[in-house]
Amino acid sequence: MVYTFEQKIAMDWSIKIETFVNEDNSYISTEDIKTSIPKYSNRFYIEQCDNYVAICFSESEGMKIKNIKELTLSIPSADFNADLSKTADVPKGHYFEDYEYTAVIKLDEILNPENKFFVDDILEMEFRGLIECEKPEPDSLGYILWNAADKDFTFIVGKKEIKAHKLILRQYSSVLTDVLNTNVKQLIINDFDWHTVNNTLRFCYGLPQIYGYVENCLRFANVYDMPFIKERIAHSLSDCINRKNVCKLANKSLEYNAPELKGYCIDFISKCVRDGKTYDDAMNLNIEIVKKLYQSSLCRTSIS
Repeated sequence: MVYTFEQKIAMDWSIKIETFVNEDNSYISTEDIKTSIPKYSNRFYIEQCDNYVAICFSESEGMKIKNIKELTLSIPSADFNADLSKTADVPKGHYFEDYEYTAVIKLDEILNPENKFFVDDILEMEFRGLIECEKPEPDSLGYILWNAADKDFTFIVGKKEIKAHKLILRQYSSVLTDVLNTNVKQLIINDFDWHTVNNTLRFCYGLPQIYGYVENCLRFANVYDMPFIKERIAHSLSDCINRKNVCKLANKSLEYNAPELKGYCIDFISKCVRDGKTYDDAMNLNIEIVKKLYQSSLCRTSIS
């Protein structure tokens, strides 16, 4: 049974400019905002990428936002107001595209003294809102293991570490199994960021996705030969497929050998065709996907 409750949001957040511009702080977060439900919390965070700054709201893992009645960001000094219930407004194909509960500002605009985002080298933000959340069943075995202290293998990504159980890793990755067979206790990852590695491992433990990094997880799962994780990622992405991204995801499904994702995309495009709806980047769709679409449209004959 799912329990629904309301949470009032009232948070003031101050960030010093030296913290904001520090290259090691591409991800800055508030403290957890506690809810009336023990162990469940929310937070706001800032992420920077390609000269854009995303100011985001994130629910606690295991908790799902059912409805946002109101969620606003105000920066009074800059006379800036944003509705965080909207999808991120960025150029097509940008990393922040389709980010939910997010306000996006150009980095140059924030740092321009004339815009008064920073006053006396401090950025003052005010968040206000009312949201409805769903709390699911009590913690799963995967969640308990994810938070356990007995993890015996370490991934080193940049200056951060992520720990996991060797037993879990062996079930999902032949590449990692080969690494574990050499009796090493850690692996340095240079070609993926911390969020991608962390969220791919969350899939191994059957935990909910953290929106925004799922496509990169698919590439990680391909590199480390994790077919079951690809299937879980595809299932997660199936709820995010839309007319803007379906061709991009369909092409990625071939690039990363993800047949389940390919099937979801073909099904979505087929429905668009039946309903007379257009979808972006149709001319860039891989020829293999086009052939599959044609085959799926044919009438099949069976003789017995």
